[in-house]
Amino acid sequence: MQKTFEVSGPVELELRLASGEIAIDPSLEGRVEIELTAHDEESQRLIDDARVELQEHSDRPHVIVDVPNKRGGFSFGLVFGRSGITCRVRCPEGSLVNVKSKSADVVVRGAIGGLTVQTASGDVEAERVLGGINVKSASGDVSVREIAGGASVQTASGDIELEVVRGAVSIATASGNLTIGEAYDNVSSNTVSGD
Repeated sequence: MQKTFEVSGPVELELRLASGEIAIDPSLEGRVEIELTAHDEESQRLIDDARVELQEHSDRPHVIVDVPNKRGGFSFGLVFGRSGITCRVRCPEGSLVNVKSKSADVVVRGAIGGLTVQTASGDVEAERVLGGINVKSASGDVSVREIAGGASVQTASGDIELEVVRGAVSIATASGNLTIGEAYDNVSSNTVSGD
């Protein structure tokens, strides 16, 4: 499935995908391109039922990509190997990204306005965030190269690596390791057994 929306500037992306991969490329001006690719028959049925739409809001347009969960419960078969769904998004620089997932990995190449992720086991990787990040995860790893705003990360066992953070940092982890290269504001970190 492919959809294109004409927009005048940065948008807010609302992405709901249980498993697979979400790849975001904020290098496209004037439009948003969404591509959903299935890697097995069940995933194709989920894509056929997916909701992909543009909603106009007063502050900025919202692009919603909502792929329903597998019928009859969650299947571990969607997680391993070349199965599940790949969601590729090209959008304007500075767009806000909001993701809810069970195990989909999130990869952002380029500069986005802000990043909010709720996931059970998906990894989060981003290059440059012009605002702040807010990530809640059970076991996913979080790696961000540069954050202009603040960073709030909660994880049970995922590792956290933040290269540069210009705003305040709040980290809570049970057993994940934490690495911060450069911090320019207050840092509050809590860990039970992580390094």
